[in-house]
Amino acid sequence: NAEYMGILLFMAEEKKGGEETKSEIVAVKEPASEAKAATSEVAVPIMEPNEARGIPKTVFIEDIPGFVAKHGYVPIVQQMNELYQKYKYIDTSLNRKKASMKSKIPDIKKALEIVDFLKEKSKDTKSTGIEAKYALCENVWASASVKNDTGKVCLWLGADTMVEYTYDEALELLKKNLSNAEKYLESVEGDLSFLKDQITTTEVNMARIYNENVKQKQAKTIPGSIQSTPTFILPTYTTQFLSLIHI
Repeated sequence: NAEYMGILLFMAEEKKGGEETKSEIVAVKEPASEAKAATSEVAVPIMEPNEARGIPKTVFIEDIPGFVAKHGYVPIVQQMNELYQKYKYIDTSLNRKKASMKSKIPDIKKALEIVDFLKEKSKDTKSTGIEAKYALCENVWASASVKNDTGKVCLWLGADTMVEYTYDEALELLKKNLSNAEKYLESVEGDLSFLKDQITTTEVNMARIYNENVKQKQAKTIPGSIQSTPTFILPTYTTQFLSLIHI
């Protein structure tokens, strides 16, 4: 007889002949094998406890045969695949932030130059205004004479919001925004560099574990076929060199 465990209880009510029968407790038994499969997996130590830069740091596995023997091939495959996909998601997100910041920094620098130009022109007492060109529509521009005697300028802050500042206030705000943007871009590039190292280490671990499993299959030390076991989701350039990595 198969072993059973995990009794589930529920209340069943039914009406017969217009009369409500008493509620009864019905017991349903769950096979032990299914209950065991439903339990949570034991975490495989493929990451260091502390995260650097908010990104999980992977562990380079020195003793591949011992690691596979201790934790099992299937749990390692599943959790390392999850970690690898997480790294690829973070990589996409960071590259998107980097591209966005690289497009904003030139705009801030251009705004700084314009405000600085207006401030210098306002000091010229002989100047009656500034000759400028503005776009009427695509590829159509018109000339205008702009008075520069107020000492103020309006800056777009985003979300359809424009605020008026004096030249000095505008320059201070733009310089602060430029400094913050450059620091943020530097931080993102540092995160990408760190992430690249983690992806490379993970790919090497995956390839070595895969080769170890193939070696054990060939030696018939692990029952079952290679095709029936989970496999890593490796990039094309990594799979091309799996056979070259031997530990």
